[in-house]
Formats: sequence, C-alpha cells, structure tokens
Amino acid sequence: MRELSQGRRAVLLTPLRLPRVTDTGFGPGCIDIINLHEFGSPATAARCGADPIAGLGQIIGTSGLFPGVPLSIDTSTAGTRLFQCMLHPWMRTTVTVE
Repeated sequence: MRELSQGRRAVLLTPLRLPRVTDTGFGPGCIDIINLHEFGSPATAARCGADPIAGLGQIIGTSGLFPGVPLSIDTSTAGTRLFQCMLHPWMRTTVTVE
C-alpha cells in the first residue's frame, strides 16, 4: 500500500465492511453533499455515525492514510479487501490476497 501514500495530502482510505452498499461493494462517505452527487442520496455511511463530521474526524485518527506513511493490512487470510476514502468516496481500491 506504500504507493498510495506518496501524495501530498492525507487520504481517508478506510477498510469497508459488509453488508455491501452497491454492486461493487463501495458506498457513500461522510459528506452528504458529495454523496448526493455521487450516489443520488445524501445518506452517509453508517461508519460515520450520528454526526458525520465528528465521525470523519475519528476515521482520520484511526485509518487515515498520510503522505509517506505506509498502511499495513492483514494478509494472513486470502480474500479481497475493499478500501475507500470516506471524504472522497470515488477514491477506492481493492486488494486481493491469494
């Protein structure tokens, strides 16, 4: 994941959990107006909590991807992991562990 952390800004690249929100498994982030534009609904992700802005702050503190700081993921079990920025939900990636 080091390649994803070489930019100049922090990215809120967050592991997603089931249930899946869309056919791709990706869904809305924490900012309602962005979700309205991207998904047609202002609903925010459950992970953002009752106060999505405060929830976004907690996400930054626990799973933010910061410039020059690699993100470690568990590769002990096979499967596909989904990651998505909760501020910019169009920023997404999948990691497949074989």
